[in-house]
Amino acid sequence: MPEESQKNQISSFQESCKQTKCSALIPDNLLVNLKEAGFENRAEAIRLGLECLLNESISDSQKSLMNLNEIPKTPYKTPKESLKNQWESIGILKARNEELESHNKSLKRELEQATQDKEDLKATYNNYFMQVQTLINKKAIEAPGQKKWWRFWG
Repeated sequence: MPEESQKNQISSFQESCKQTKCSALIPDNLLVNLKEAGFENRAEAIRLGLECLLNESISDSQKSLMNLNEIPKTPYKTPKESLKNQWESIGILKARNEELESHNKSLKRELEQATQDKEDLKATYNNYFMQVQTLINKKAIEAPGQKKWWRFWG
């Protein structure tokens, strides 16, 4: 059972505040646990739980405000150390930049080679079909029924 002081606080809270009815779906096992803990009145148990949540959120917000007021404990770096770190990061960035530029150059070379290969294939394709068209035209010019003088054995 809750202590008498808690009951007194609840009753004084009930009297001092306007109350609104609220319904909630509560799992059966939670209700059994509430009865075992000594809470016979569901509304009273829900009210206590909501008050605890509010108290926790208020204390959490106060803690976060206190944390904001604290001075961060970061190690002090001398100007020499910070310059050294900056030079190291600049060196890393320069190396990465050179690496990316060389990769871009290789990609451009590959693109130029692919374009050249495409043009070569077009030229080969055009030559092949030009030869086929020439053969077709040659066959069309010859008289279809006339025997050639060099084919007299056939």
